[in-house]
Amino acid sequence: MIDILTQLRVRGHALWRRRWIALATAWALMLLGSTIVVLLPDQYEASARVYVDTDSLMRPLLKGIAVEDDPTQQLAIMQSTLLSRPNLMDVARAVYPGIDAKNEVKLEGTIDNLKSRTVVQVEGKKLFRIANIQSDPRLAKDVVQSFLNIFVEGNLGQDRSDMENAQSFIAKQLSFYEEQLRETEKRIADFRAKQSNVISGGSNLGELRAELNKKQVIYSDQHPDVVALKRQIEALEEQNAQANMASSAASAETQLADLNRDYAVLKERYDELRERAESARISEDARTDTASLRFRIIEAPEVPVRPSGPKRTLLLLAVLFASLGGGLALAFLLSEMDDSFATPRSLGQAFNLPLLGGVCLIPRQADGVKRRFDATALSVGTGSMVVLCALLIALTSDVFRIDLTPLRQLANSLLGTGA
Repeated sequence: MIDILTQLRVRGHALWRRRWIALATAWALMLLGSTIVVLLPDQYEASARVYVDTDSLMRPLLKGIAVEDDPTQQLAIMQSTLLSRPNLMDVARAVYPGIDAKNEVKLEGTIDNLKSRTVVQVEGKKLFRIANIQSDPRLAKDVVQSFLNIFVEGNLGQDRSDMENAQSFIAKQLSFYEEQLRETEKRIADFRAKQSNVISGGSNLGELRAELNKKQVIYSDQHPDVVALKRQIEALEEQNAQANMASSAASAETQLADLNRDYAVLKERYDELRERAESARISEDARTDTASLRFRIIEAPEVPVRPSGPKRTLLLLAVLFASLGGGLALAFLLSEMDDSFATPRSLGQAFNLPLLGGVCLIPRQADGVKRRFDATALSVGTGSMVVLCALLIALTSDVFRIDLTPLRQLANSLLGTGA
């Protein structure tokens, strides 16, 4: 415990010996840091809030007869793509009309600046907030307005484009299947005209056999109707055999069945496309009358009057504590670099020799007065830093804000000339 107290006393004495160095360093850091904080350009934040209404009264009525969209998915896509490169390029051209697209370095810097200073937040399920921070308040407002236009108009334009592409594709498919149906109908008609005799003979024979089967279920083979049908069938079979029509009739019926089946498939696909075309038309009319996503601008972007940053109060307090810490750190570093011995015991331990004696300083009354004066001066110097910090906080606050724009412009011009 005694050793710890001795070490603390030694450290305190070493720092006290270098008190003016510590105070001068703290003041230098305080003046430098506070000047930088005061000259920092004001940052203005412009923002807009948009309410996206996904509840349409027409949606329940159109269910099953129109193409249904997923509003939640549309919102997620809009949020993730708003800060995409094409949109950033459009905003850069809108707010910087004279930007040179050929200067890729400057263009990339502008795009990076817009992206890093723009925030798209979701406040609740249907409320979006778009904010941008710039040193120029009007520029911040123009940037937010450009993003707002893209957010609202881009979605509606994309919906119209997608619907037009879908309708164009369906129209082409309808035209193709309509042509196929006409060709198939013509082939069926031509085939029927060429094979009418064969088909009719084969059809009659099939009808008689079917009727004979029904009669045999009801009557016996000696029944007059059954006997008559058998005679007719034998007569037709004899005729077909003579004309070699049996095989021709079967082949013709098979070909006709294939044609009819092809026609049925084409007709089914054609009808399905007609239904889709009607569904697309109803969906387009519904979007025109009542859009699936309706945008309400709750808070339009305005030119900000008061800056949103930087937070000079926090920065000045940080500069104050950093300056005091820097002064103490320098005094401590110098004391560590000092190779003198602060106590007789440390001298004896360093050389491993017995200590014969020591000389003590007997303070005079004047030394006590000087020590108190130095302590008072150190306190006043440290307190002045606190007063300066408080004064700067007051002057840069909203109540006593002083326009330092000319001073900042002068400092920027001097730094630019020096560079």
